[in-house]
Amino acid sequence: MLFSKFLLQAVPSLLPLLALVTAKQYKYIIPGADLLDEDGVLIQAHGGQIVRDGSKFYWFGEDHSPGGTHFTGISCYSSNDLYNWKNEGHAFSPVPGTQLASDQVGERPKVVYSPEIDKWVMYIHADNTSYGLHLQAMALADKVKGPYALQAIYNPLGQASQDMGLFLDDDGSAYSLYGSGGNNDITILTPDFTNQSRIVFQFSGTNLEAPGMLHSKGLYYHFFSEKTGYRPNDAQYFTASAISGPWSARKQLTPSGTFTYESQNTFDLKIAGTKNTTFIFMGDRWDQDELSDSRYMWQPLVLDEETGAAEIVWHDVWTVDVETGEVGFPQGVEYEAQAGTLSGGATVVACGGCSEGLLVTNITQSSSVTVSGVLGQNKPQWIALYYVNPDDQLINGLQRLANVSVNGGAPVILKQRTTAVNVTMSIPFEAYLEKGAVNNITVTGTSAGPAADFDRLVVYPYTL
Repeated sequence: MLFSKFLLQAVPSLLPLLALVTAKQYKYIIPGADLLDEDGVLIQAHGGQIVRDGSKFYWFGEDHSPGGTHFTGISCYSSNDLYNWKNEGHAFSPVPGTQLASDQVGERPKVVYSPEIDKWVMYIHADNTSYGLHLQAMALADKVKGPYALQAIYNPLGQASQDMGLFLDDDGSAYSLYGSGGNNDITILTPDFTNQSRIVFQFSGTNLEAPGMLHSKGLYYHFFSEKTGYRPNDAQYFTASAISGPWSARKQLTPSGTFTYESQNTFDLKIAGTKNTTFIFMGDRWDQDELSDSRYMWQPLVLDEETGAAEIVWHDVWTVDVETGEVGFPQGVEYEAQAGTLSGGATVVACGGCSEGLLVTNITQSSSVTVSGVLGQNKPQWIALYYVNPDDQLINGLQRLANVSVNGGAPVILKQRTTAVNVTMSIPFEAYLEKGAVNNITVTGTSAGPAADFDRLVVYPYTL
């Protein structure tokens, strides 16, 4: 899961769904999309973090490329705009004979620049494949994109370290955040940022994962998810006027049943612009069956420092100006599923959370919904398919699959993650739409089972 701005190369045969596109240039942030780098390759930066060095952003994360070893390495990508990303290669590579060898575990990299030693410091969760060690590794580099050289592997302050966060405060102090088997401590780093110095706050009675933190106008926000592994859940947060506490009672970040829009926090990014300060929630949509296809869910955070409230408001696509800090929300055109042509056993039923109180259910491999008269611009455009999938995650898995075809072209398969009953979610896809209100979009199930219940489509403009 994401930030996007693309130069879409039109395929000569004008295939409706752009499976053959190579180079990309994005102008939207598209949560949940298959995000490609400047070479047209799926970005592998899971469980990661973004740092800024001058005018350039660097995104670090786990490389889960298909066919790789258990621990392939820590990827680094660079960008000038948070939309388009250049693959800078591995910032950190496996080290044979250590707990970060290729047959071991290396996760959730976090990076910070140390002015005291004029080096970049990377922390990584290091473990065995049974997750029985809960270690933390520290590595150093002369340049932000590496290569980083391993310095130490240890238990910080003698405690377990699994999900790790890193927070650089406005005063230049740096903190480690933990989500590890009951360890939700906040620790301050040494002045050179190469080790943990002491615990500044210990949460009592919590067992949370995926920590992250932001500071805005005198108030600190500490984000977590419940401990459920790859299954997403409704994220929690705490607030305090000082990192040392006291921290508030936990609050819920997103509406119940959205499961943090099918994501888990990995990092929270602050863009202090000339006109506005924007905070970005960076979430991973983990796919335990295909880690390489785990998507990125980035959305602006809305913070109310007077009340201590924080929330994420869903946007299918959005923009951010990294210089001014201003965000924008392009408007799309909606097409209701129940207004389409139904075939087979597809049926319209009531849905309390849907846009017009209705959706189409029983969309199988032998039944379908075709939405006609979709307005296009003779360009590739982003389309959000809204659905409801109330399956039990433990029984039915994390997602259903839908076949989507535009103007009779080859279909693409969309992964429709779980929601609660009457809670809609969207999944984006990109398609070439002919000019005028002449396009047809057909949704069916697959051999794996029925698609999720279908609410509506939202078609966004081409903006290059």
